[in-house]
Amino acid sequence: MPMINFFGSSLALVPPLFAELYDFVRGFKPKFTWIKIIWRRFIPPKNSFLFWRLLLGNLPTDDNLRKRGFCAPSAYLMCLRNEETTHHLFYGCSFATQLWCWLASHFNTSLPLSGTIVVLWNTITSKSFSSQIYNMWISSSIQVVYDIWKARNDHRFRNKAPFVDRIISNLKAKILLNCSICPGYMHSAYSSLMNKLGVKPHLRIAHCITSCVWHPPSYPWIKANTDGCSKGNSEDGACSDVFRNGNSSFIGGFSHNLGVCTSFVAEMQAALHVICFAFDRGWKWLWLETNCMAVISYFSNPNYSPSWQLHNLWLHSKHLINQMHFVITYTFREGNMVADILANEGLKVSDYVWWDNLPSCIVKQFHLDS
Repeated sequence: MPMINFFGSSLALVPPLFAELYDFVRGFKPKFTWIKIIWRRFIPPKNSFLFWRLLLGNLPTDDNLRKRGFCAPSAYLMCLRNEETTHHLFYGCSFATQLWCWLASHFNTSLPLSGTIVVLWNTITSKSFSSQIYNMWISSSIQVVYDIWKARNDHRFRNKAPFVDRIISNLKAKILLNCSICPGYMHSAYSSLMNKLGVKPHLRIAHCITSCVWHPPSYPWIKANTDGCSKGNSEDGACSDVFRNGNSSFIGGFSHNLGVCTSFVAEMQAALHVICFAFDRGWKWLWLETNCMAVISYFSNPNYSPSWQLHNLWLHSKHLINQMHFVITYTFREGNMVADILANEGLKVSDYVWWDNLPSCIVKQFHLDS
């Protein structure tokens, strides 16, 4: 409809945009967020079209035909136990369930075994994979729907009984073909998954390559590498430290089981315990190295107020720092592997362990650093 606009005391008719006129004539149509997900260049158009019809409820299954007045006896030929409905065909039947379980296990994930098609689709799209694997996951899920529909049509119109093993074999070939053209990048953590799928990974191009090696301190500094670990907010955590001198020699180290704590608390406890141990042993020139930026930022913030778990230890450590030559720096995790291994060892002890000699669990990595 024309829009009325006011210019002073007179009225003027402003012609509407063509899109507004089209929406007015067409009437209100709901906008679907999933359309951009299924219509992608790397997904075969026939697969996208079938899935689009499925989500709109326009596939000619027996239940949809009944809604249009075509009443006839119905039986799902795959199992002969239920009438043919969209839900039972693509999700509820044991035939479809086997295919979905196979796909989920192939991607090292899981899918709900009950619910609606919408619940299944929402679960599929909510997976937090890297971009390349996410695109492969979406393409493969739509391929499963297409193969279920094709098996149903072959059984109904060509009298070809479906076999799950044969369909899975065909699925593997189609998924490999579709996934080979999927765009995006993957994290190195998914390399084993990519090998299992048989797809070449797309790794991100590094903007710069940084050397991550351990450098010994100059005399009289003592370098302490710290690390903390936690298996979750409701699980045990541990911290560790490795002291080395300017000759790269091991002069001490500890692992400490902290009980239930967060990863940050474990990292902070590691740094604070290092200061106390170094002061008690007369190492007044202390260079603390950690791979946690939060710890460094809090040490440089004079107004930082820690939680009750760290309050007393924080005040005591700050008091000791005033009596020492102290510096704290950041290193990448690759340059802190010795402390990382020792922190995981701390989860195996009941309380606290101090080593005067080099522990056997870090011998190999220690010599690589040296």
